[in-house]
Amino acid sequence: MKKIIIVLAAVIVAGGSIRGQVKVTEAAKKAFAEKFPNATDVKWGKENAKEYEAEFKLNGQPVSANFKLDGSWVETESSIPVSDLPVAVSNALKTKYPGLPILKAEKTEKPGGKIIYEAVIKIHGKKKEIELNPDAHPPIIRARPISLRKSFHAAEAASLPYPTERKANYPTRIIHLCSVPAGCCIIGTAGHIDHGKTSLVKA
Repeated sequence: MKKIIIVLAAVIVAGGSIRGQVKVTEAAKKAFAEKFPNATDVKWGKENAKEYEAEFKLNGQPVSANFKLDGSWVETESSIPVSDLPVAVSNALKTKYPGLPILKAEKTEKPGGKIIYEAVIKIHGKKKEIELNPDAHPPIIRARPISLRKSFHAAEAASLPYPTERKANYPTRIIHLCSVPAGCCIIGTAGHIDHGKTSLVKA
């Protein structure tokens, strides 16, 4: 059994390789082309076993969009200028975190016209991601620290060549350090615009 500490830099460098190997259903590709006809630099990845994520550029700006295998659109996430945050969102952040600048902002669009805004701030040297509704009611939906978030799914574990008793040792969703079995390595990233996730694959 081989112990490997996941290094952020190595994960990021390897990111492009796994995206190029993803097989995307025709339904998902068709739905994407219809929704984003002007998209460029499109790269596909897997958000999970039942969902794709396409990272691309739209009018020169980085955007990501998720689609189910049948082509159903799940969400679109795009970076926006901090100045484009709704007044209610900006005011809620200033009230909750007075004196702290907003480092970056993102807008997430979901079916039914639902919109969620995300803002990144730094508290005591650590970045935190804040999610808010456009009207800031409730004021904060969720606040969480930003870290290298890696996903490893039970369905993927079943196909890897290592002892069955070790499969149960892997969490089904999030890992930060892992023991990688001989014959496997960590390659690639798949996630939101700047939220890395890794997968274990056979070497």
